[in-house]
Amino acid sequence: MDIKKTVSSGVLPSWANPELSFDNTPLDKVVSDLSAFYNVKITLDQTMDWSLCPFTSGSLAKTSLEDVFTTLSLTYDCKAVKNSDTSYTITGVNCK
Repeated sequence: MDIKKTVSSGVLPSWANPELSFDNTPLDKVVSDLSAFYNVKITLDQTMDWSLCPFTSGSLAKTSLEDVFTTLSLTYDCKAVKNSDTSYTITGVNCK
C-alpha cells in the first residue's frame, strides 16, 4: 500500500464552502475563500489582526465578484482595486 502526502494547491475544493457563506469569519479567511472560489488573487494588508474584523453573509455563490466587492465596501468602507483581470487589492478596511 502506497501512502501519498497531499499538499493543498491553495484552491478551495467545491465541498469546502459550496454556498460561499460566512458566519463571523475573519476577513482574511473570507478573502481566501473568495480568491479560490472566483479563481483570482485578492490581497489584504498583512499587518492587521483580521480576527477583529468578522464577516457574516448568506450565500454568495451566485453573486458576481463585483457585487461581493460592493458588499465588502459597504460593510467595511473599503475599496477593491483591480490590478489585473485576476488580481485585486482591498484597501482602507475599517472594521466596525
